[in-house]
Amino acid sequence: MNLNRIKFLCPVCKIGDIDFDNGGAFCSDIECKKEFPIINKKPVLIDFEKSVIKKESFIQSMGKSEVTRIENRVFTLIKRFLFGSGGVTKKNLKYISGKIHEIKNPKILIVGGGSIGSGMTHFYKEFNENILAFDIYTNSKLDFVADAHDIPVRDNTFDLIIVQAVLEHVIDPRAVVDQCNRVLKTNGLIYAETPFMQQVHEGAYDFTRFTDSGHRFLFKNFSILKSGAIGGVGTTLMWSISYFFGGLFRSAIMRKIFRVLFFWLRFIDFLVPVNQNIDGASGVFFIGKKSITPISENEIIDYYQGAQ
Repeated sequence: MNLNRIKFLCPVCKIGDIDFDNGGAFCSDIECKKEFPIINKKPVLIDFEKSVIKKESFIQSMGKSEVTRIENRVFTLIKRFLFGSGGVTKKNLKYISGKIHEIKNPKILIVGGGSIGSGMTHFYKEFNENILAFDIYTNSKLDFVADAHDIPVRDNTFDLIIVQAVLEHVIDPRAVVDQCNRVLKTNGLIYAETPFMQQVHEGAYDFTRFTDSGHRFLFKNFSILKSGAIGGVGTTLMWSISYFFGGLFRSAIMRKIFRVLFFWLRFIDFLVPVNQNIDGASGVFFIGKKSITPISENEIIDYYQGAQ
């Protein structure tokens, strides 16, 4: 998406727009006039004085991620065969697509879009011209760099926000969800996937887990359209076995080997009732619409979808 289609907000003064002129990024406010760096042709719209992201290390690394991911066609095909290709995600995005197609030239924001998530490939192709993606590092898939705790965009901008496998990696998930709520239009949609019964991944950058009910309450300022499990008890068991043997042999390689050996456990999810899978889910999802009336503590108790 062309950056000029979006009204960017200066993350420092919270007053001026960001102007992209002559290959630079500048705050339009006369008293601020903050200039933001351009790294690998991506504007870095971060207030480093308030962010956990350190400017010195970011500039030194040229905006590259400290977390490396292998991305090639052969590896991707093998991974899809062994661990699935995001079937639940695909169904959810098909449901969302039907609603988004009702909007003329919709604006879609991908939070943490540094890699295309499982089940997201077709969605990217379908809405390529409508998608704006950001992360805390730079690569060819991204349009700009930002801290999700402080999204540098004007209020009421987007029709849809997707936050897939991101909220476990931020310091304050509530603050990130509040930012998403702010930049969504009235009746705008949000789609989120977050782990529940998963061991630590991405090391020091992994902070939080949510039950299905906890995830729902995280999005208390949204009315619910759909929610449920991403991977049930079989997938959870696969994760546990791989980490058990990885710990026993003190080896990350052995952890991966045993995950491959027990990949078939994920098919057990299809034999288990939905409510049982929710209680032991590997991850959970939420599809919601921006609402002016938050759900109450009593309503979240009544919401529970598990088997207990």
